[in-house]
Amino acid sequence: MGQFLTVGLCTEFSFSTKKFKESYTEEMFNEKLQKKFDLSLYNKTYLDYESKGKNPKYIRYTIKPDIFTDNILDFVKSQFKLYENTDDDINDISRAIKGKTFNEIIELADDKKFYHFQLLPYYGDYVRDFRTGIIYIDVTLIQIFGAGKIIMETYNELFNYFENVIKETNRENPLRNAVRVMISQ
Repeated sequence: MGQFLTVGLCTEFSFSTKKFKESYTEEMFNEKLQKKFDLSLYNKTYLDYESKGKNPKYIRYTIKPDIFTDNILDFVKSQFKLYENTDDDINDISRAIKGKTFNEIIELADDKKFYHFQLLPYYGDYVRDFRTGIIYIDVTLIQIFGAGKIIMETYNELFNYFENVIKETNRENPLRNAVRVMISQ
């Protein structure tokens, strides 16, 4: 098992409400979260309620299927143009996802048929704050690119740079705000 540098689109993220409730209202925490994730791209679901149906233990955000399916093909094609030696990959992936529903595209990525188009669940991201320390966020994404086996656990700022470059090159595509660069296993 190794670690890989991964560029992908965040399709879902979730977190426990316990730690942020101690210091924030949900609205206050959403302001912090919005700096990392464009919340307008996602539907919110409350999960695993405490007794008597009050106070969810988790909140999950899932990318809106229509935004995803309307933009995924153009986004992948534009990114593959910036990466070397992917002409065959983009043609195969384009044919595979064209006309598919959101769930079918997720299934295709989960089957891991393509090296450059794979579902990677449960990566640990976080929001750091002086009041609460770190609030961990579980992220599921579709890997667009993966490279090498690497040891780079402390390069978060570099990864933020990569995310920002990708966002800048796709200003018209709303999926640009779903991009995450990370180390995956």
